[in-house]
Amino acid sequence: MEPKLRYSDEELEEFRVNVQEQRDQAYSDYKMLMEFVKNGGSNDTADTDLSFDIELDNVADHLSKQEAADAALKKLKLVRALDAALVRIRNKTYGIDVQTGELIPKGRLMLVPYAITCVR
Repeated sequence: MEPKLRYSDEELEEFRVNVQEQRDQAYSDYKMLMEFVKNGGSNDTADTDLSFDIELDNVADHLSKQEAADAALKKLKLVRALDAALVRIRNKTYGIDVQTGELIPKGRLMLVPYAITCVR
């Protein structure tokens, strides 16, 4: 039996649904994180208090915003990788190992939908 060269249209549709769902979730997470980065923290009158506790809160808020910005960047990279996977699905090249030309196992693609290589 000759090796399979690509996934069937039905399988590609199953992958497309999975990738789209993961992409939508990642983008939603990205938007939420960016909203926190832009608008996080309190703007009440406590912001004008110069006490030590308020200064510590400001430092903690800054660190939280930095952590959120870092997480947002990771989510944006994931969104871009999933967008690229959707293009490969449309081109019917999804799931083909870029190094060997073999099919990436379906289980791997369901867990890591942006994968472009097999795990050896």
